[in-house]
Amino acid sequence: MTSRPLLHLTAVRAALGLDEDQVIALFDDGQIAWVWDIAGRDRRCKEYRVLPAALDLYLSDTPTLRYPETRQSNGGAEYRGDGEEEAMTLALPAGNGPMRLHALAVHWVCSQQHLGNLVADGLLAWSPETSARAITRGSASRFLAARRIV
Repeated sequence: MTSRPLLHLTAVRAALGLDEDQVIALFDDGQIAWVWDIAGRDRRCKEYRVLPAALDLYLSDTPTLRYPETRQSNGGAEYRGDGEEEAMTLALPAGNGPMRLHALAVHWVCSQQHLGNLVADGLLAWSPETSARAITRGSASRFLAARRIV
């Protein structure tokens, strides 16, 4: 499965033809899984982001995010857990190691300034491994794990 940028609340509303309150109710009820609030520490308003595959699954009435692994077993594809590993992998830009600030901003559909504010709030961490402005993959994973809706 290819990693695609997360969806902003507005994109989900447009795809479903629902208003904001109706879409948020789907998030709160767990009907659309893999939703995160990427707002800063002050959290005056929520900044919902949705995994595109989660919206695809909601539209297809598939209950969980489960993708077949590349290896086959007993003639069929093997599946891993409840999809958490896949979802967290897809929620970050492809690759290993630090993520350039621009790449993460594009993937999370937010500004680089917002990501810098998350670093200033202690919610994300700059990578010491590169001279370019980059966020550690571990800090982004922990941030998303703490900010998952439902």
